Amino acid sequence: MYNKFLTKKYIISAVVILIVAVSVGGFFLFRDNSGEYEYSIVEKGDLAQEVNVTGKVKPSSKVDLAFESSGRVVGVYTDVGNRVYVGQTLAVLNSSQYQAQHLQAQASLDAEKAKLDELQKGTRIEEVEIQKTKIVNAEEAIADAKSNLKNYIRDSYSRADDSIRSKVDQFFTNPRSFTPQLNFESNYKLEMETQRFFTESILVKWFEGMSVSDISDSEMDNQFNLAKDNLGKVSSFLDLTALTVNSLNTTSSLTQAQIDGYRSDINTARTNINTAINNLLTAREKLRTAESALILAKQELDLKLAGATNEQILAQEARVKSAEANVKNYSALIAKNVISSPINGVVTKKNIEVGEIVQSNVSVFSVISTSKYEIETNVPEADISKIKIGNKAKITLDAYEDDEIFYAHIISIEPAETIIEGVSAYKTVLQFDKEDEKIKSGMTANMDILTDSREGVLSIPFRALITEDGKFVEVLNEDGTLEKKTVETGMRSSDGRIEIVSGLKEGEKVVTSK
Repeated sequence: MYNKFLTKKYIISAVVILIVAVSVGGFFLFRDNSGEYEYSIVEKGDLAQEVNVTGKVKPSSKVDLAFESSGRVVGVYTDVGNRVYVGQTLAVLNSSQYQAQHLQAQASLDAEKAKLDELQKGTRIEEVEIQKTKIVNAEEAIADAKSNLKNYIRDSYSRADDSIRSKVDQFFTNPRSFTPQLNFESNYKLEMETQRFFTESILVKWFEGMSVSDISDSEMDNQFNLAKDNLGKVSSFLDLTALTVNSLNTTSSLTQAQIDGYRSDINTARTNINTAINNLLTAREKLRTAESALILAKQELDLKLAGATNEQILAQEARVKSAEANVKNYSALIAKNVISSPINGVVTKKNIEVGEIVQSNVSVFSVISTSKYEIETNVPEADISKIKIGNKAKITLDAYEDDEIFYAHIISIEPAETIIEGVSAYKTVLQFDKEDEKIKSGMTANMDILTDSREGVLSIPFRALITEDGKFVEVLNEDGTLEKKTVETGMRSSDGRIEIVSGLKEGEKVVTSK
């Protein structure tokens, strides 16, 4: 009996244990695991990508105005804070100097117009006679120039002869022989003796060519070239002689006074040769000038005898236009003594008073534009690839509440970087879409630049994306199990979400944290 009871007790215990085990196993097997994970629902909506930066409001244009010439201020017609318009006169300088030049230019214009009138009427007999006189004068000038050149050709030989035979030969024994000997020791002894021999040959031949009583016009060019060439050779020899003499030292037979005398003589000789060269070249140039003047005078006489041609009249008309341009130039210079505003705006600086003497190119006025202020900011290199010209932006200004929204758009992005605290940034300028009197230059602007957007796309929090071995997410199924799904992503928004191009459906749960 007892055994039966014991057997029954064991059976009941076993059944209880089995029921408990099945219950616990079922709980763990069939329970909802969704409570153990943080998840987000795959949603369809709009995404926006923004770059957030801070900048300063500045006028769209600012000009510093200065006079282009110095002078005394005779009028100031505005002050700081005044609104000005395009072309409004702000200040003027005394223009009496330019006005005098303007009168001279006007007189020249009148003279050119008179010449044009004469051409159109034809040449008078008196003008022909005057032109003939000019030809006679030009011919006389040529004769004088030729005579002058011939004289300097002869003078060239005389100066060369004196420089060598009077100044240099005191250093030589038998200077005019085939074997001239330098009277003192020098490192240049052999070169000096050789050059003295050749120089003697030059002087002899030169003298033979100069022995005729006069130089004919046909020989003048040859004599000029010969004289110039010979003077160059004599000058080179004198340079060597100066080098030799300057290297001398006193000896028992050579005193310092002698050396100083040698040096003085050589300096005089070199000066004479240089003078001869300059005289020769100047005389030749005067002859060429006189010849050109004669040619021009003859051509002018031919033109006067032929009467004015259409080309001449056109040329004179061009001169009249040139004179008119000169008058306009001085009119412009007078105008430059007037400062006018180039823009509509507000005067922000005035450093000028009536009676002051102002210097050129010194800023005396500053004017800022009052139309469509701009914002200047520096976009970090991490964001620069996201923005482009034309991107829209929402603006708040520190001077106003956050709910005071302004709108702007990017108008320029500098290609060159600016280093700010060791980080590359790129200067970017935005322009307000509308004018608003609340906007002032210098205000701090906070910008949300819209760089990209998507409408009606699936998205998930970026933190749900797993990028190991590709891109995938863990989807929490209805039965509490997890399923890895590979996804294709698109744009990442500024609020931490990322676009899902494929791989998920709207309403699915993606795990964001375990």
